[in-house]
Amino acid sequence: MSSIDFTFEQLRCFVAVAEELNFGRAANRLSMTQPPLSRQIQRLEKTLGVELLIRDRRTVQLTPSGETFLADCYATLAMVRTSVERLHTLDDEYAGTIRSGFTGVGTYRVLPDLMRAVATELPKVKLEVAERVSPIQTELIRQGTLDIGYIRPQELPEGVEHRVMSDEPLVAVMAEDHPLACAQGPLTPEVIARTPVIRYEEEGAPYLSRVFDGVFDQFRPEVNVEISQAMSGAALAAAGFGCVLAPVSVLKLGFEGLVARRVRLPEEHSTLPLWTIFSSRRAGPLMFKLLEISDRVARHVDDENRELIEHVR
Repeated sequence: MSSIDFTFEQLRCFVAVAEELNFGRAANRLSMTQPPLSRQIQRLEKTLGVELLIRDRRTVQLTPSGETFLADCYATLAMVRTSVERLHTLDDEYAGTIRSGFTGVGTYRVLPDLMRAVATELPKVKLEVAERVSPIQTELIRQGTLDIGYIRPQELPEGVEHRVMSDEPLVAVMAEDHPLACAQGPLTPEVIARTPVIRYEEEGAPYLSRVFDGVFDQFRPEVNVEISQAMSGAALAAAGFGCVLAPVSVLKLGFEGLVARRVRLPEEHSTLPLWTIFSSRRAGPLMFKLLEISDRVARHVDDENRELIEHVR
């Protein structure tokens, strides 16, 4: 191919169709009608000389070439966005926009402190935050549509790095009138499994779901409720719907009648890590300053959690 002549608008159109796998939804997302969207895709395919999509009246699928080109589109659009932001912040390396993800109760205490610290120490930085489950954050970091994320541990793709931000003790929480609330000594998974247990569902809480399975695999507890957030589990436990394993920080949520007990857990499941993730390819002075602030906030929160666990029997 002697020359390549396509537009960023065509790339945006292709990404929308590739993600939605539906021309109607993609057109709505782009605030346009379907005919011009189809023409943009056709022109892009003609320019590239390959078929990117297989479509019929009912379905749209990516070809192998389309899957490869989609990954390149993410990288190209992210690079352009970063370049434009740099042009607007040439006079100040600590200025611009940072897009951050977060997950559930793991960051409900960290995030407000982080946002306040950024507002104070980086007044020229706009911090945009959105709640996303860990796998989605990881993919958005890879694509370049998120700059930093706070997730539970999982396998990371090439180019996405992590730091352990905190490592929070896991406890069993239940209503104050639960049969185990006054039991002697630390609880065991076997004892907990004799009572109704609240379980984490895999799609919404993949890491905590794996922890649950690892802890209770041999005991087959009665499960009447499934949740995707520790906060929901703590609320239901306080209302008397069972016992749930949760990070000790849920005690700071203030649910009336909620009590916590220590549990003898396998070492690999005794704490709940929180990772900070970011793209090694796009990290610059502003990102490293934000990581420094994150680490400082995390140390403060860890101190608070240590005080909490000291008061748990």
